[in-house]
Amino acid sequence: MNKYILILFFSFSLFNYAQDSLSKVNTSSSKLKVKHFIIPTALMTTGLILRDVDLKKDVYEFHTNALGNRFRFKGDDYLQCVPTTLAVLGKNMGFQSENSWEQLCTNQIVSLTISGLISRTIKEQVNDKRPELYGVRSFPSGHTTTVFNAATLMFLEYKDDNLLFASSGYLFATATAFFRVTNEKHWVADVSFGAGLGMATAYVVHYWSPNLYKYVEKYIYKPKNNNITILPYPVIQNNNYGMGLVLNLK
Repeated sequence: MNKYILILFFSFSLFNYAQDSLSKVNTSSSKLKVKHFIIPTALMTTGLILRDVDLKKDVYEFHTNALGNRFRFKGDDYLQCVPTTLAVLGKNMGFQSENSWEQLCTNQIVSLTISGLISRTIKEQVNDKRPELYGVRSFPSGHTTTVFNAATLMFLEYKDDNLLFASSGYLFATATAFFRVTNEKHWVADVSFGAGLGMATAYVVHYWSPNLYKYVEKYIYKPKNNNITILPYPVIQNNNYGMGLVLNLK
């Protein structure tokens, strides 16, 4: 149990360090604050507590008895993609995001990558067995980390324009976590910690990204003849979508 407390302490320290750093460089009115980590930390702490072997089995037996051991739904692999899809297509649906389409997509890519790497690293270190017994790397749930990360980014982008639409991602996130448990792919501890990890990473990336863009714009490559500009982020132009390096020839 001590190693998991250490994981939580390390994760919270990392996010707290990020918050302190961002508060010094972010000049916008919207800043990352400690209060943003209350819910993520509570979820991660709950996951660590439920990680206890006896508690884990008790919770598993409870939901098995309540739902039946044949309750299955195989759509969780697809549900985890819904918040990201809604966030990216939100502008086309008539909603106004806080950031530009390019920055919104970049935030999704960067945040999902970071949360995925953290989740995978913890998985490999802990190497828990799944409820189905033959699977390993159960803690934390990668699906839940991904979907709560995307849902939080979606909420932060659209909350000022339409709170109902902004919050809808959490419906799919909760459903994904629920079915990961009922499909016997994860314990409740796994999805609880994964949800907190995904949310915390999303907050850090969302409030950090404006500073990233300032850095990119400052050091963007522009030759003296000004014939070529390299834009290192996703673009949409004339109904064509692209990612990576875009060369604009003047």
